[in-house]
Amino acid sequence: MMGLHFMGDVPFKTVYIHALIRDPEGQKMSKSKGNIINPLDIMEKYGTDALRFTLSVLAVKGRDIYLSEERIQGYRNFMNKIWNASRFILMNLTVPPITQSSNLQSSNHLSLADKWIISRLNEVTREVTTHLKNYDFDKASLLLYEFFWREFCDWYLEIAKIQILDEKYRDSTLRTLYRVLEQSLQLMHPFIPFITEEIWQTMKKVSECQSVKESEKCSGRVYSADCSGAIYRTDNHDSIMMSGWPEYNSKEVDSESISQVRLIKDVVFAIRNIRSELNIPPSSKIQVVLNCRADTLAKTGKFAKIVESSASYVKWLANVEDLKIGTKLPVPRPAAVAVVKGMEINIPLKGVIDIEKEKERLQKEMNKVREELEGVKTKLSNSDFVKKAPSEIVAKERERKTESESKLQRLSKNLKMLEG
Repeated sequence: MMGLHFMGDVPFKTVYIHALIRDPEGQKMSKSKGNIINPLDIMEKYGTDALRFTLSVLAVKGRDIYLSEERIQGYRNFMNKIWNASRFILMNLTVPPITQSSNLQSSNHLSLADKWIISRLNEVTREVTTHLKNYDFDKASLLLYEFFWREFCDWYLEIAKIQILDEKYRDSTLRTLYRVLEQSLQLMHPFIPFITEEIWQTMKKVSECQSVKESEKCSGRVYSADCSGAIYRTDNHDSIMMSGWPEYNSKEVDSESISQVRLIKDVVFAIRNIRSELNIPPSSKIQVVLNCRADTLAKTGKFAKIVESSASYVKWLANVEDLKIGTKLPVPRPAAVAVVKGMEINIPLKGVIDIEKEKERLQKEMNKVREELEGVKTKLSNSDFVKKAPSEIVAKERERKTESESKLQRLSKNLKMLEG
């Protein structure tokens, strides 16, 4: 009303009303209860960006925000991840220099991983833009979190470490790293403006081939290198605040690379799961024999070819010393087995672990799970307990029963593999 009276215009066309912020137990904050979370204290302890990002992730429409320090601390770790990833990328960009290029797409040496991460970057850009237009801040921030940490850092950055050492892919890998970091910062800037601006300024110095002096630090670490060659930068604004919002480019989306990398990830996950369940140390080099069944060769053969062409990725990501791929390859026994897309992944265990000791451990674990399962079954078979106990308690016991049965099956399967 005051805007109409004094200015003759409606002051705001759109008003976003956020949810009420409560304490971890869902209680309204008040001085009398002593449950107030002081944002100034939180910002001092965890950083402003960590608090902003936490509130964005929890801003689900129609639901109050239950705020706790544990959640803020978790997203503070994400801020650290961004710092560390940026530091790794910029250190590799400055030594040695890379040649100038007019466009990332001009390179004829993009690897499968390069095409995949650029494709995913474009898909994420499109989805984040849509979420922001719909005021779905929680979906946008969670999507950025999952992409940057779970895809870019956990997968592409790890692959980039071996591609940088390959003269064929080094140049395109460095450009891809720079491009994805730059665009990710632009997408994350509305949520975490301070850290993104700081990294942007450091990237600007690297792209302009300036020497990064000792007084200019990123994440408490110094970049000290001279860059004598220019690298392609998509946005030359002095501040990230003035840079343009990234746009989705359908020409950069390669669906084939996305499906192929998904297969590689499934194979690596299967190997890592076997390592975890059988207590094979992550540092131990293992042998992997991948067999395609003859009766399904037409279907599984193409998958095997994808794995074979990307064998360097599998070896590096799963710490595999020797990877053999075929149809009727002999497998030394005992061996752990997993199946992915009809392909049998075999890991010979002799010499990798103490088989007798591991069998003993699995047997003890199975006995313990059986006891827990019997206790839960006894409770659930008691009609008085099911009728009188709160519904959430009964549901929790049923969930425990399902989890115990599933765990018992996994342990039994692992034991059979060791006895094989």
